[in-house]
Amino acid sequence: MSASTKTSKITQSSVLICDGLPVGIPVASVPKLTLFLKRMVLVKNGAELSDQPNNVQVFVDETSQKTTGIGFIDFKDDEAAIKFKTRFVELKFDNKNTLKFYTKKEIDEILKENDEYTPLVFHPIEDGIIQAFQKK
Repeated sequence: MSASTKTSKITQSSVLICDGLPVGIPVASVPKLTLFLKRMVLVKNGAELSDQPNNVQVFVDETSQKTTGIGFIDFKDDEAAIKFKTRFVELKFDNKNTLKFYTKKEIDEILKENDEYTPLVFHPIEDGIIQAFQKK
């Protein structure tokens, strides 16, 4: 198989989830945002993206038709994704937004955590404790 006919294999590890993109951008401006993210942020910083046409995608909320601040980046292979993630824990996007990159495994770990709130129980103070405190 020659290099020109070789296709990249998309795995869960070769896709990074990007958090911190601008929120509330209208759907009409998403292609410009995607192109800027791809060329000026990712490729400029050495990202080895896959050959797929939609290797960078910005998530848009269907009801509001605006961006949610999350995107998906498809790298050429698992090693390229891990190399980029290791190199850039955080990456400045613009003056207001800093990008953070997560693997699917990291997102799954975050979602496994218990987010249920357990209220604290306060017991009434006994008179003997208050009187002992006041004597001091």
